[in-house]
Amino acid sequence: MLTKNEGIWKFNSEADLETFVWDNLKNLFNLQPLKRQFSIRGEFCDILAITENKTLVIIELKNTEDRYIVQQLTRYYERILSEKPFQADIDYTQSIQLLALAPSFHRHNLIDRKYNQLKIDFLWFDIREITNYISFDLKNSSQELITSLKIMDLANYKVSQSPMQVSLRKLPKIPKALDRMLESQTTEVQNIILKLRERIINFDDFMGEKSTSVTLTYGKIKKDGQLCKPTHLLCGGFYQSNKDRNLELFLYLPYYNVKNAKLSILTEDWKTALKVRIPSRYSSGGKCDDLDIMYYLKWYEKMTEKSVQSNSIEILVDLALEEWKARCHNK
Repeated sequence: MLTKNEGIWKFNSEADLETFVWDNLKNLFNLQPLKRQFSIRGEFCDILAITENKTLVIIELKNTEDRYIVQQLTRYYERILSEKPFQADIDYTQSIQLLALAPSFHRHNLIDRKYNQLKIDFLWFDIREITNYISFDLKNSSQELITSLKIMDLANYKVSQSPMQVSLRKLPKIPKALDRMLESQTTEVQNIILKLRERIINFDDFMGEKSTSVTLTYGKIKKDGQLCKPTHLLCGGFYQSNKDRNLELFLYLPYYNVKNAKLSILTEDWKTALKVRIPSRYSSGGKCDDLDIMYYLKWYEKMTEKSVQSNSIEILVDLALEEWKARCHNK
């Protein structure tokens, strides 16, 4: 759930942050949980919650600074107000509350909020190490402490050997190949990719990284530092074609009777997936097929009985990590 890197604690992923907030809505905001990752007309609301008098609160979470959080909340507001879901639980005669939660806000967020017609509340969160426990602190725009909640005891961390809980693993130096791949990307995309890399490497002590001039691959590492060759021991990686220099994410996920098919995740912003590219060897027509991501996730749920209601890149990476862990454990 948490990672400590260079003395700073943070959530491993946005999905981990979302789970923590969802589980603690009552303690943090005195809210009742209604729905998480709610899909409505192509948008996914992180959390829908309600007050005691049935006022709807839409919460958007960011694990890092994001310039477009105001625009996201505005779209969610429009879609929900248009369709009015959960009418038995929500009193739509009351104004919908919009809440953005992040460790920091870009100056553009403040400008967007200032001239937006909707009232959007910003809350800053901070993760602090206090003597023998880790604290989650919430602050308002004046940086005044609103709420403080204990996340975990450090004593429990010290005896825990589970990398799923907390990782203090020092990240290896960024490969030169990845540096070259990132040159053509925006600063925002560079940061997203580096955080995905960090998430993958920190997932397990046996997760290794191998680079070539055009590919970074992650999988189970051998004692000699090389990756294990069987594909069921690989998790995913990044690929940049020599032809158009496009950078792609690929993940090893189930596809029909193949437990670990190498699937390319197609995205425009590196935050949400649009499609999954199926390699030609798994296609009946002998050509690569591009499947809508939600179609694939519905199929995935049918085959694995695991429900995934989000097309978030972070959540897809977490999904591939869990599948990788299961394959390594079963072999």
